[in-house]
Amino acid sequence: MFLREADLDVHREGERVHLTPEDAGGIAREARVRELLVTRVGSTLSRESATVRAAAAFGRSTDTAREGDTRII
Repeated sequence: MFLREADLDVHREGERVHLTPEDAGGIAREARVRELLVTRVGSTLSRESATVRAAAAFGRSTDTAREGDTRII
């Protein structure tokens, strides 16, 4: 499982501090992980849209972390 933030809707000119959902999904794809968990979603995105966009870039199972959730792997 790969944990990444998806804090931005789009990058601002010259700014590459945080990731978009597409960045998170692309990094997970390149790392060849089995599952992506989006850990932080910025205020300009909904959890649902960030997860869908990250999954599209990743091409595999993607979910969003929620406070209090647990998962046994």
